[in-house]
Amino acid sequence: MKPIRSNHSGGPLSNHRVVLLPGFLGFDTLGDFSYFQERVGQTIVDSLAAENLHVDLYPLKTVPAGTLAERQTRLVEQLQEILRDHPNTRLHLVGHSTGGLDAELLIRAKRPPQHDNTASVRSAVASVVTLAAPLAGTALARSALARAFAGRTKFSLPPLPHWRLLFSSKQRRLMQLRSLSAVLASAANLVQSVHTDEALLKLIRGFLCSREAGQEYIVSLIMTRALIRDLQPKQVEQYLSQTEADPKLAHIRRTRFVTVARHVSDESQSGELFNLLYRTTADESAPSPTTSNALARLQVDQIPWIGSGAPPRLDHQTNDGIVNTLRQLLPVPVGELDAELARVAAFVIADHIDVIGYFPDANNTPIGFLHSGSDFREKQFIELYKSIAAELAKSMRD
Repeated sequence: MKPIRSNHSGGPLSNHRVVLLPGFLGFDTLGDFSYFQERVGQTIVDSLAAENLHVDLYPLKTVPAGTLAERQTRLVEQLQEILRDHPNTRLHLVGHSTGGLDAELLIRAKRPPQHDNTASVRSAVASVVTLAAPLAGTALARSALARAFAGRTKFSLPPLPHWRLLFSSKQRRLMQLRSLSAVLASAANLVQSVHTDEALLKLIRGFLCSREAGQEYIVSLIMTRALIRDLQPKQVEQYLSQTEADPKLAHIRRTRFVTVARHVSDESQSGELFNLLYRTTADESAPSPTTSNALARLQVDQIPWIGSGAPPRLDHQTNDGIVNTLRQLLPVPVGELDAELARVAAFVIADHIDVIGYFPDANNTPIGFLHSGSDFREKQFIELYKSIAAELAKSMRD
């Protein structure tokens, strides 16, 4: 596992290590896309180096669209690998999207108590930073659009790459073709709504034109779509109810960076895919008591905003195109709500993938498949990750 290090030489490496946790799709590279733009990790380590904190940063992989339980298993395996190579290190987890939920679940103990192979990893965690994380699920996951993508047909294959040993090359090609036909059928329906979204079409072409590794990724994605069901609000609440905060880990610093897309009244200024997803995610017809209480008690004027222009209005419909803004807060009892609200370090005016480096370039050309008109650019990107680095530095110096 190769780490990212600062370009600025200086003092010795710290015993702290930063880990980036990816979200829903979880790919490393696919076509012209990588999950985290390399400058995400580089900006963090360079910002820490400026504070005389020289650290290694590891971008992890996950199970594409696998269940929350499967993602936990993969996360623990990779963190154990880091700890084997670097005993007694302190881990700082930065999770985008579902990666943030993965991090939060990691530091919670199973209930009732039982043998838990995550205990040693959990004890090494010093801080958790969540960014655009569906800590209370997302209304998008219970929409008709999400149900259509998830489908009702259940497939099962042994974990990759071992399934390849069970089938001949001809059989594998047939399976890939069938899986690709499912992708194309879903894509065709979606493209009817987003036919002018060139960045989305570029991503789809990247999927279809990838070599064997990309084809295996598509098969895995099609056959393990349970994460969509797991991210429904009721499912997340049920999953959380099976765990509890470990009082021995009260020292772990937990910080939230909450995304708020600017949904412009003139939808021609934003991409058709974003408009579709924003409207779908905004259909929060039954907000939970937790989000209602959070909205009532949020002191928005006392929380920093990262972004361009006046802050958007916050309500139950506000989202980043994928996750409802208020659902980026952990659903907690009323007595713990103020502590959770105090973890919000900043609101970020950006869509869901702006914040991992996919925003329009200097010529205003979209380079991601969501473009929201939120005016998130290089300046805001640098401000965001310097702010995340500042939160990490606080934990490293505690």
